[in-house]
Amino acid sequence: MRRTRGFTAVEMLGVLALAALMAGMTTLSLSSLTGSSKMDDVLDRLSYCDTLARQIASRNRAPVRLILEPQAGAVGEKAIRNSDDDSQTPHTMYRLPDGWRIDRMIRAPGGEKFGTLDIGISAAGRSSSYAIRLTGPHTSRWLVVFGLTGQVKQANDEQQVSDMLGPSGSEGNDAG
Repeated sequence: MRRTRGFTAVEMLGVLALAALMAGMTTLSLSSLTGSSKMDDVLDRLSYCDTLARQIASRNRAPVRLILEPQAGAVGEKAIRNSDDDSQTPHTMYRLPDGWRIDRMIRAPGGEKFGTLDIGISAAGRSSSYAIRLTGPHTSRWLVVFGLTGQVKQANDEQQVSDMLGPSGSEGNDAG
């Protein structure tokens, strides 16, 4: 009669090491997917804030201002009653999640903007074009908004942003 043989300790340790390696690789893969989807979510929300401000202006037939405050990590909107009225506090539409920030802003025409970016949106829902760079854990991406149409595109680097905005900031405004 033949004796059946079990697994040795070395074989068991080898299988456990292989399983741990595979679990680690899966965890890293899932964490990069989570970061990418979080970036997409934050960019979608910022895009929605711009769209909402345009809709508010069109619906009320009155200009509004979209306020981007990178230091506070907030995006707000406020109605303009007249050109001299700065007394109204912006209504906060969205706060960036912890670890995320707007670190660069470009307004066309006019170039880079530091501090608060105040975008005037007309009663027809039009504004100047602008781009913001969103930075999060281990990633960054640009959101480019074409002011005449409100069309939003994403870019990976500043060269793409410059190409999209063009010299007058109007390139892409009539694209469908």
